[in-house]
Amino acid sequence: MHRFIVYQYGKVGSTAVVETLNTLPETEAHQVHFFGPAAFEIIFNKLLDPELSEYFFEHSSGQLQGNMRVYRQFRQARDKGERVTVLTMFREPFDWFRSCIAQEIDDHINTFRYSLDRGGIAWDSDEEAVTLGLELLLTRILGALELAGGIDNLSMEVRRGLKRTMAFADDRDFEQFLFLLGRFLAPHFWFATNLRPALETDLQDMERLSTDLFRARKEWGNIYLLRYEQLQGAFDSALRDLGYADPPQLAHSNISAEKPFSDAISAVFASPAARQLKRLCQSETDSFLGYGSLRTPG
Repeated sequence: MHRFIVYQYGKVGSTAVVETLNTLPETEAHQVHFFGPAAFEIIFNKLLDPELSEYFFEHSSGQLQGNMRVYRQFRQARDKGERVTVLTMFREPFDWFRSCIAQEIDDHINTFRYSLDRGGIAWDSDEEAVTLGLELLLTRILGALELAGGIDNLSMEVRRGLKRTMAFADDRDFEQFLFLLGRFLAPHFWFATNLRPALETDLQDMERLSTDLFRARKEWGNIYLLRYEQLQGAFDSALRDLGYADPPQLAHSNISAEKPFSDAISAVFASPAARQLKRLCQSETDSFLGYGSLRTPG
């Protein structure tokens, strides 16, 4: 039995990869968003927060149990000397953030309404609340980047300190901003905060096999890093590296179905403020993965 674990930060094609791997003979694949004791403790403590929204409580609590089961199976397989392969993916961070907001808008709209109301900004419809709330969010993220001097300087301690240097209506307004800022930063920090502690592997430990595929060899198997924008090609190369002569076509999963307020969200992400923020999305992770050079003024 060849075990695959697809370990990633979401919205990077993981569902299609897992579904396709499970069509292969003598193969079992699972996807996880958090992995290992340190990550489980962090998620558990977040779930105890009474201010956490019902959406994220239900979503994360269900994932926690499933992810713990997969981690247990991983340790059992590793201890028995069985073959384990970990796949993870990366995606252009600003495009990932746009997708994140669009797919989670049913929950974020409540945050936007609150910030607008407390800030004295009038809105007449839910669509206008999304537009104005998202514009406010992007403006605040720009301010945070300028104050910190770049993404890599936005440690949790620095983020907490933004309460003293930026204007927020109250504690709840600030905490909601911190949550969304964390979502914005996730692709930049995930490999250091999640991949490293869970699998003792840094990005710099990975060998570049091509522009869309990286590999790290471990005693228990390989870790592959696949580029979302060329996912089929990266997937094919990873499987051939593992000895699969004829990799299958990736399954098509309906994970980008039409979401509410998609036009309003697209318009804000095409605005001058959004383009400016995208140009500032420069981090060490970005440089390693080759995205920084893709951002040109415009």
